[in-house]
Amino acid sequence: MKPPKKSSSPSAPLPEDDELMARAGALGQRVRSETAPNPWVGAVVVSDGEIVGEGSTEPPGRRHAEIVALDLARERASGATVYVTLEPCVHDGRTGPCVEALIAAGVNRVVVAVEDPDERMRGRGIDALRNAGISVSVGVGAESISESLAPYLHHRLTGRAWCLLKVAASLDGRVAAADGNSKWITGVEARADSHRLRYQSQAVVVGSGTAIADSPLLTVRLPEEVGNQPLRVLLDGRGRVLATGPLFDTELASTLVITTDNASNRIIDDWRAAGAKVETVNPSTTGQGVDLRQVLELLGAHGVIQALFEGGPKVSGALIADDLVDYLVAYTAGIVLGTDATPSFAAQGVPSLDEAPKFALRSCVAVGTDARLDFVPVKRS
Repeated sequence: MKPPKKSSSPSAPLPEDDELMARAGALGQRVRSETAPNPWVGAVVVSDGEIVGEGSTEPPGRRHAEIVALDLARERASGATVYVTLEPCVHDGRTGPCVEALIAAGVNRVVVAVEDPDERMRGRGIDALRNAGISVSVGVGAESISESLAPYLHHRLTGRAWCLLKVAASLDGRVAAADGNSKWITGVEARADSHRLRYQSQAVVVGSGTAIADSPLLTVRLPEEVGNQPLRVLLDGRGRVLATGPLFDTELASTLVITTDNASNRIIDDWRAAGAKVETVNPSTTGQGVDLRQVLELLGAHGVIQALFEGGPKVSGALIADDLVDYLVAYTAGIVLGTDATPSFAAQGVPSLDEAPKFALRSCVAVGTDARLDFVPVKRS
């Protein structure tokens, strides 16, 4: 095997680096629903200007993207350049360290988009490659890759699940008609699109009001085959929801109830007897519901990278008031429900425009007859 060329300093980016990193990013994004709690990573191996291997991270316990790509490249990996969206791992887990595999393959250069903030990493993989004489470039395509990996990066930095809030509302911002009916404000296409959000998430979360009003399944229902269903999470601080209905049919998917000490032992026993897991957190500071920051921490500890919150004006309003929303998807239907209908967010009013929570529009697309608007929060100073 040809040894790698020695390098004592970072290598400068090349003109083709951006294009090849974008290809690696697309490879990672396509397995986003399959890899958690591991990150969805893509890798491309290039030798003499030709792609000789590429791959994506496989489900937990199987090969990382770098190994998939190296296995395809075989002996042509010697002297090659490897593009990888996230810093290669240097620690032992269910698979061997990717850094060792890259060194053993004799690659000449590694191009990394984003450093891994996992406490076991944080530059150690990059340092190990450089110490082995491999040239390393860091930061190529970092902006787009960081956006794709945002839930994972957030989870590793904070320990909390990334909070994706979904709202489906009328033109006048109402989520249910005056008679309480919310099925269906948006059309078939928007509902299918929202199921893809579920498929990308490891948990789907609703409050007790939504559970009582809608008796939801909270499962992913798509034309294509779906693997593991996301964890269904019910927030019920007072024990209002009976242990009946599809949410407690654990043959459909697992259910976790997050409650407080305000719930009776009887209802907790009923939930557990129905097959649900039950965890307790503190009540919210308002005395209504559960402490949502603790909920996100608890889900993060359970390996949930992305939690999709679908449920209820009270939960949605509290998430925004507590500055916990990391991404917001709003489906807007061409229907007007009027002032007696239920507003999208139930939260205490703000005294002025300056103090109102703000979101920046990232994209707006038509989904059937509805619109999908994606927002990111404008962090408060």
